[in-house]
Amino acid sequence: MYRNRLVWLGVALLLFPIRLAGAQTSADDHGADIPVILNSGSASQLSTEGYYTLSWSADLPGDVTPDFELFESDNRSFENQTLVYRGPDLATTVSGKPNGVYLYRIRLGDDGAYSNVHAVTVAHHSLGRAFTFLGIGAVVFFATLGLILGGNSRDETRTSKSTRPDATGGSDGQ
Repeated sequence: MYRNRLVWLGVALLLFPIRLAGAQTSADDHGADIPVILNSGSASQLSTEGYYTLSWSADLPGDVTPDFELFESDNRSFENQTLVYRGPDLATTVSGKPNGVYLYRIRLGDDGAYSNVHAVTVAHHSLGRAFTFLGIGAVVFFATLGLILGGNSRDETRTSKSTRPDATGGSDGQ
């Protein structure tokens, strides 16, 4: 009987640390208690390329495995919000957006409070500006190409003159 109790005690001691190692608290247990803040210098930002990075922060206890949910909407009431990201990261990149205003908010877990609203305005460069940059780039490219080819041909001309034998037949001019 004494041996049987030692076996059970040994099994309990072996299982207890395993239970502690796997016993992390999920964010759903603390979501309503922890405020999440979308980080930015201001409440809005401008993207002229159609891609941008959103980051956020939360003061999480060490035992919490975060599960953030980032939502996007085109109106302040967030009636038709779309889940853009779900996971433990503290940032995500959004890309491929056409011109418009996009609103974002985030929460921790399924029942967490929503963060502040962050607005991103996407306004791509105009076609006129894009073609101006293309034209300037083409001029610089062809000017560089001309300098390289022109400098190379002049260098070949100088090299061929210096290696040509003297017309009198002697090297010392006699």
